[in-house]
Amino acid sequence: MSASGTQIMIVEDEAAHAEAIRRSLEAADAEVSIRIVGTLREYRRSLLDALPDIALVDLILPDGRSLDENFRPENTPFPFVIMTSYGNEQTAVDALKSGATDYVVKSPEAFTAMPRIVARALREWNSALERKRGEEALRESEEKFRRLVEGLKDKYFFYRHDTNGIFTYLSPSVTNVLGYTQEEFQGHFTQSLTDAPINQESIRRTEQSIAGIEQPSYEVEIHHKDGSVRFLEVLETPFVDKSGKTVGVDGIAHDITERKQAEEALRESERKFRRLTRQFHALLDAIPDNITRQSPDLRVTWANRGAGAGMKKEAADLVGEYCYTLWHNKTSPCDPCPVLKTFTTGEPALEIVTTPDGKTWELRSVPVKEAGSVVEVVEIGRDISEHRKLEEQFRQAQKMEAVGRLAGGVAHDFNNMLNVILGYADIALTRLDSGDPLARIVREIQKAGQRSADLTRQLLAFSRKQVVAPIVLNLNKETEDQLKMLGRLIGEDVRIDFLPAGDLWNTRIDPSQVSQILANLSVNARDAIAGVGTVTIETANVTVDEAYCREHHYVTPGEYVMVSFSDTGAGMDAATRERIFEPFFTTKGEGKGTGLGMSTVYGIVKQNGGFVQVYSEPGQGTTIRIYFPGVKDSTEDLVEKMAEGSFEGTETVLIVEDEEQILVLSRRILEQYGYRVLTARTPEDACRLVEEQVGDIHLLLTDVILPGMNGKELKERIETMRPGIKTVFMSGYTANAIARRGILEKGVAFLQKPFSLASLARKIRQVLDSRKS
Repeated sequence: MSASGTQIMIVEDEAAHAEAIRRSLEAADAEVSIRIVGTLREYRRSLLDALPDIALVDLILPDGRSLDENFRPENTPFPFVIMTSYGNEQTAVDALKSGATDYVVKSPEAFTAMPRIVARALREWNSALERKRGEEALRESEEKFRRLVEGLKDKYFFYRHDTNGIFTYLSPSVTNVLGYTQEEFQGHFTQSLTDAPINQESIRRTEQSIAGIEQPSYEVEIHHKDGSVRFLEVLETPFVDKSGKTVGVDGIAHDITERKQAEEALRESERKFRRLTRQFHALLDAIPDNITRQSPDLRVTWANRGAGAGMKKEAADLVGEYCYTLWHNKTSPCDPCPVLKTFTTGEPALEIVTTPDGKTWELRSVPVKEAGSVVEVVEIGRDISEHRKLEEQFRQAQKMEAVGRLAGGVAHDFNNMLNVILGYADIALTRLDSGDPLARIVREIQKAGQRSADLTRQLLAFSRKQVVAPIVLNLNKETEDQLKMLGRLIGEDVRIDFLPAGDLWNTRIDPSQVSQILANLSVNARDAIAGVGTVTIETANVTVDEAYCREHHYVTPGEYVMVSFSDTGAGMDAATRERIFEPFFTTKGEGKGTGLGMSTVYGIVKQNGGFVQVYSEPGQGTTIRIYFPGVKDSTEDLVEKMAEGSFEGTETVLIVEDEEQILVLSRRILEQYGYRVLTARTPEDACRLVEEQVGDIHLLLTDVILPGMNGKELKERIETMRPGIKTVFMSGYTANAIARRGILEKGVAFLQKPFSLASLARKIRQVLDSRKS
């Protein structure tokens, strides 16, 4: 007997039999616990104290049979074995029907085998008990599952179909999901529900489930009874019978239509967002300003195309870099820094900074906040260098206008006083003898008054309030008539070269004003030349176009007569150039100048609707170019008739110009005519660009006066790298004055500043075509 420590109750009224059974059981298992009772009454009373693991009960007891109704052994929660001294087949059947686990006929052999009988009875009882528990659990599980399936409402339904794909069961919730009743669905083939392409995969999955292969969930498209489309997420598992054979498929379907619609709506929203993002980025990329988004450590997290172009990089290449390293080549933040200020204050900031290359930038910063905290800052950088230049030009013009009004007012009032002084001096002289000492004093007063009157005339000219009588005249003739007078003013050590243009247009001006201009410019040229030198006077017809006027807002497009005054003197720096037209500003020593010469020139030019330009560098002399509106008959119309297209080309031109405005203007003109343009602001940049350029460079367009080396030296250096390259020189100085310095030789291609759009394109085309001939 294997039941160690088994609690056994022996119900037997014959003590000998009970003792024999006890000895047999104890012999098999020393730990067995045995209780012996002799009647049914004692048996029942003993059960109240403790239940045994098994009971061995005699069929006939003094107070009744153990199989009687009042015994009800089938209700006992433990197995029992019926013992009898005699028996037949019917007794055995009755014992087993009553719930007995076994039936034994008493005998010495049966007593000896009792341990084996007890062990077998316990095994059978435990097995039956396990089966009962399993069946109960199964019933309970099936009941729970039934309640679950029956309780599925709007989104789920359960189904079963056989191996032929015919539905044999559907939960009632199928009606909520698909509109069909259970009866309408049962008997249909799964494959015939819909012909949507998505269901070809579901057919394959179902076939694998029928083959006994577990399948992951999949989607199927199916039609609702009302014709609308539903999307179901299906999970299937093989349904097997007791023998393990697959006889069908169990599945649960989840209606995911709303989820699919939400996902599609989300995808559409994402598509719209991406489209809007692309449009927004395109908009930002179209803005030429530098726009960046920066993190608290001043790293760039996003940049527009303008910011990348400014660094000659792709915008994406700026991401992750420090802003102060990218734009300022520094190792620490700039001071002041608007971005840092915005991170600190949480408010927009504005700073104006000047970079090492001389450019002026307007930097605006705007906070990007999350939950009230600044997480990033958007910085907008705008190059306002040109704007500042225009502002400065405008302020200068305003200043000159204000000073002119003041000077005019003072000169007018002062002239009135001088008129009184000179009038009384004349009266006094008529009443005095010529030898009278007092007459000498009055004459000195008269001389001083006359000199003061000359000053007032200059002030009136500057203020454009001088009384004039303009007539149509030719500057070639007026200049030629005054050459002798100018020679006396300048002196013998300075030579005057006059280079008049043929067919010069007429202009409308007072001849006395021409004399004033020529005289003032001659005196200034003489004073600028130390010792021997040359003054070159040139005239030309000039057409000023819209492109030039966009860079020089004070100029009006049109046809002008130009007179140029160039000297080989000391030249001027930028600070002096900016002030030369101010009244009483002079670089001459005390008592050597009034400072009204150039202001008089400025006033006359403005009074006659013209403009003036100054080209000068220290040690390079000065060129003053004056433009008066041209006057010519319609029969002498010299406007260029050549078609715009005849100047076009596809060659590569390298422009070298240290003045950014001229560089940009030249590039725009040539690109407009189809040329491929390379640009450099210094000779070093130009040489480096020529070395790196893979393709041909057909022509060099260079300014004559450059930092580091002049145009001739640059030409010779580039010719060593690109033999055969053609060159066109350009300058604000006249060609004659430059050639005299040995910078240019006669016969080289030269373009005078300012040049019009057509004149530049014509010159480039002429030189390139000469290369082909």
